[in-house]
Amino acid sequence: MPRVALAVDIGATKVALALVDPNFVVQQKEEILIGDSSSSVLWDRIEKSASAMVAGLNGNLIGVGIGSAGPIDLVQGSISPVNIAVWREFRVVEKFRELSGNQNVVLHGDAMALACAVAWAAAVMLVRRVARPVERVLAAARSIPRARISPVR
Repeated sequence: MPRVALAVDIGATKVALALVDPNFVVQQKEEILIGDSSSSVLWDRIEKSASAMVAGLNGNLIGVGIGSAGPIDLVQGSISPVNIAVWREFRVVEKFRELSGNQNVVLHGDAMALACAVAWAAAVMLVRRVARPVERVLAAARSIPRARISPVR
C-alpha cells in the first residue's frame, strides 16, 4: 500500500475512518455508528476498526487527521462534541497517537477540516488543469526541429 493518512471524521451520528493516499484517493474506509454507546465502548469500537486499518502499513502511515464537532481544546487535544454526551474533554489526540504509534496527529474543528479539504481539492484540480496543457505545449515544442545557424562569412 502507498503512504497514507488516517482521516477521522467525528460526526453527530457516526465516526468515519479512511485511509487516504497523497492523491486524495480513499484506499479503505469504515464507519462506526455512535448510537447510545458509553465512552469506553465507543472508543473500543473505533480503536478496533482503526487498528485493523493501520496494521501492516509498515511505516507507511503519514499521520492522522481528525475533524470533530466542538467544543474542541486544541492545546489539550481534547473534544467535547455536543452530540456525543459520553465524551467530555475526551483526549482524542493522545488516543490516536497511542493507537497509531505516530506522533503526527492533527485535530481541527469539522468546519475547518472541511474548508482545508476543499482548498486542497481545488488546488489539485487547478494544478491538473494547468499542467496538462503545459505538458502538451512542451511536447509540441520538443518536436520542432532545431534550426541550424551557419556562421556568417
